[in-house]
Amino acid sequence: MNGLYKLTKPKSRSKNVTLLSRLNKGKCRRQYQELKEMSELPNSIQWIQSEDDITKFQIFIIPDEGTYKGGRFHFTLDLPANYPYEAPRVKCKQTIYHPNINLQGDVCLSILRDDWSPAGTLTMILLGLLHLFYEPNPNDPLNVDAAEEMAYNGSIFAGNVRQTMKGYSMKNVQYSNVMN
Repeated sequence: MNGLYKLTKPKSRSKNVTLLSRLNKGKCRRQYQELKEMSELPNSIQWIQSEDDITKFQIFIIPDEGTYKGGRFHFTLDLPANYPYEAPRVKCKQTIYHPNINLQGDVCLSILRDDWSPAGTLTMILLGLLHLFYEPNPNDPLNVDAAEEMAYNGSIFAGNVRQTMKGYSMKNVQYSNVMN
């Protein structure tokens, strides 16, 4: 990624110490604790923190089961200045066919809006994103077409997911090839 980002979840977890030691542990204690917690996430969640701005992350969700298995989904996560009192901003960087993610990349995850509290963590958000790929929720959609297809004809929905994950177009929308 052009040298601006560094993978902070390497095979050897001890390399995370480099990034963690950059934080002022007194002033940024919460973020320090959150980064330590994030280093223990499952392999289906990968994250990269900007070397230039510790409030910006690249997130990759790689489901290992379910309808979205085989995909690699790219998100950005930005911490606002008043984090944790305001929820982080999360955006999908690819055009995907998902009931809870619209074509502009907005994500419908309750922890990012109504259910956010200062007790929320980055790990909770990342696990929530992964859960959206294991169990999409047609009852709280941002992409109404995908939600209706999922609710009323699961097999057609699954076929549409498979085709769009390969980068095919559907209903005049060109989807991103997200196959891992």
